[in-house]
Amino acid sequence: MDKRILIALGLIVIIFGVYQFFGQSIQKEEQGVLRVSVAAVKENTKLYAVDAEYPQFDGVSDSFNKSIADFAESNISDFKSASAENWQARQDTLPPDEPKQEFPDKPFDFILNWDLEQLSGNYISFIARFEEYVGGANEIQNLKTFNYDLKNNKEIALADLFLNTPDYLNKISDIVRSDLISELNAASEGHTPTEMINQGTEPTLENFSNFVFNDQTITFYFPKYQVAPGVFGEQNAPISFENIK
Repeated sequence: MDKRILIALGLIVIIFGVYQFFGQSIQKEEQGVLRVSVAAVKENTKLYAVDAEYPQFDGVSDSFNKSIADFAESNISDFKSASAENWQARQDTLPPDEPKQEFPDKPFDFILNWDLEQLSGNYISFIARFEEYVGGANEIQNLKTFNYDLKNNKEIALADLFLNTPDYLNKISDIVRSDLISELNAASEGHTPTEMINQGTEPTLENFSNFVFNDQTITFYFPKYQVAPGVFGEQNAPISFENIK
């Protein structure tokens, strides 16, 4: 047989073997990935516009997926009610000589999105945020975090991450407070809202209820107005687990 033909056949065998090896590896990796579906709510009317997305996960408890859906749907429902009420109130208080409008010039809007911190074989950790405008000077912003232990099939509380650190809440409070004072001092050119920071970072579970985490870091989130005036917006403070434990 021609030498060139033998070489070509050998290359084909090698390429086929490489394809088989890597093809099997990819299939195994795909099978090991946790499946996520995204629920979308999009509604456009003359009064309001809703653009919302939130995740639903395979392999978790029904109650975890329901808590995510409830957060989204309850806030959407509240937004719709507030839109109708605020628009009606505005029409009811117009001066007698000003004509009423059936709908606003631009619909009120609601936006919900989410960001993953981690999605592994062990944990799910992500934050969901929404912002809405229903009239007035400022939009409304809020957030909520979700954390789940896949191996033990349960939602994760902050205490679950610090089982061997009895004073973890005081340590977290001290570190976060110091970091926020430093950051907001720079952002405000010395006009630090110290009183709000101190109150919003008192060592209570409620103050530190919003967090996401990975193998090295836990990040605490504070919605608008919790630790600073609204002009500063949302705040966050990442901390290394080593610094707490």
